[in-house]
Amino acid sequence: MNSHTVVMAIVTAAAGVGWVAPRVVVAQTAGAQGGAAKPGVNPRAEAVNAFGKRLQAYVELRKKAEDGIPVLKETDDPGNISAREKALGEALRKLRATAKEGDIFGKDMTPLVLEIVRADWKKRPAEDRAAIMAEMPKPFVPAVNMRYPVGQPLLTFPPNLLRELHQLPDDLEYRFVGRDLILRDAKANTIVDVIRNARPPVRPS
Repeated sequence: MNSHTVVMAIVTAAAGVGWVAPRVVVAQTAGAQGGAAKPGVNPRAEAVNAFGKRLQAYVELRKKAEDGIPVLKETDDPGNISAREKALGEALRKLRATAKEGDIFGKDMTPLVLEIVRADWKKRPAEDRAAIMAEMPKPFVPAVNMRYPVGQPLLTFPPNLLRELHQLPDDLEYRFVGRDLILRDAKANTIVDVIRNARPPVRPS
């Protein structure tokens, strides 16, 4: 008897705040004559998995950068902490000298992030949108490898939106700068990647 069975399941495991990359658990085709199993393709899952790999590659690069910097002994001295932060940022900039926008978010993941961010924005009342944008009245123009400017506020990222986005490794965080969404390395105070105009413009009421 010739029969074909196709089963595919996507499992999403929650961990802390946010969500981890979905993975394809089973996706195979079997026939009466023992045909070879063929993996199923889920573009969304593939994009998330690829994003996770790029994030991990960045983390490994940061470890390499840290290896060349003296270990900071436990201290509360802001001067020492700031000096190490700057040194790590400089080391990363040298290792990522050719980095450009989209290297981490990627063409595959950017549309998914935009979909989530804009859906969240659409649900917010006009007064909430205006208040959010007013928190940084004069946003700077973020760029890859740029040090996050001292004196510029680090806006609190909306918790509900954070839960919808892919969970990031330790010391990496999502932040908004005006309408732009950035990926920031908190350890190095460095902008790792940028998605331009992630938020729609606020129209005057």
